[in-house]
Amino acid sequence: MRTRKNAIKIMLSDDEYKRFILNLKASGLRQREFILYHLDKGIVPTVEYLECMSQVCEEIYHNTEQIKRIGVNVNQLARVANATGALPEYAELESIRALLLDTRKEAEKIWQSTKSLTASGA
Repeated sequence: MRTRKNAIKIMLSDDEYKRFILNLKASGLRQREFILYHLDKGIVPTVEYLECMSQVCEEIYHNTEQIKRIGVNVNQLARVANATGALPEYAELESIRALLLDTRKEAEKIWQSTKSLTASGA
């Protein structure tokens, strides 16, 4: 049984329509879903917002891959230390420390970007 019985018709200028269609396509939703989603959430993300969120996701992916590589390096050092009893050189440990610090700085930048995007709402 259909529960929605009210229709809305609006007129848009050419620029407004182009912007609407651009944001609609960027969202990947159908018109009805797009409008209902934004009516419920109270936000209308712009193409710029969606592009920025996409970039943040790419940065998170890159950061995650970096952390995985650091973990592999640490595991290799631990394997050698356990097998031979030899501890890694200070320079090796220092290079891992530097990578971890760089990754932490990148993660902080990503966090700040995400925080400012979510604070702006769209």
